[in-house]
Amino acid sequence: VLVHGGDYRHEPSGAGEGKVAVAQSGTANQPLSFAAAPGENPIVKQFLVRERQWVVVRGFTFANPDYTFPANWKDMPATVVEEPDLKIDPRESLATREPKFRRKFATMTGIARALEAANSSGFDVQHSSNIRLEANTISGYAYGIQVRDRCTNLVIEANTIHHCVNGITSFEPGPAIASGIIRSNFNHQNLKDGMILRGQCQDLLIEGNRLRYNGHAQLTLI
Repeated sequence: VLVHGGDYRHEPSGAGEGKVAVAQSGTANQPLSFAAAPGENPIVKQFLVRERQWVVVRGFTFANPDYTFPANWKDMPATVVEEPDLKIDPRESLATREPKFRRKFATMTGIARALEAANSSGFDVQHSSNIRLEANTISGYAYGIQVRDRCTNLVIEANTIHHCVNGITSFEPGPAIASGIIRSNFNHQNLKDGMILRGQCQDLLIEGNRLRYNGHAQLTLI
């Protein structure tokens, strides 16, 4: 499927406005491919890949139309600070430290809570195999890419993921990723983690990624 440039985020679909739910699988000899036409920029809201095999998604811009960062936002290393004189002692308990952090950085924590409350994601893959996601740009979600329920032979490569809460995320129960490659992605300006992998991922190669200016951690393995 070759997709020409345009904004498809408000197109009606069976999965909901602007969402693409992949309805069938490809094969090893004929993968089901969704790709941007050469030199063009199709903009979509979300791809859902659930219990599918041999699917490729390449060259799209995923942009969440339901949330816009506030006008006073500053990209890292700059920071929007509401209470610059408020002191936070790292030795104090989380119960007192967390409310102070939310006051001091109210804009950042407010954005994160709003996106997490919507539980939004750009690319959502569940219990699927031989899925390739490459050369896409993803921004404005709770999870840029989220992986769940034992995906195998998953390739996430050469994507740019920014201004999400978390860039690439996998979830319990594990193993969320039973085999795969996460390579040469550029994850930056995400409010929490550039990449956070939960769920006892197995046989997973992580290499050549650029992770910078993510608010909490660049890479977290749980």
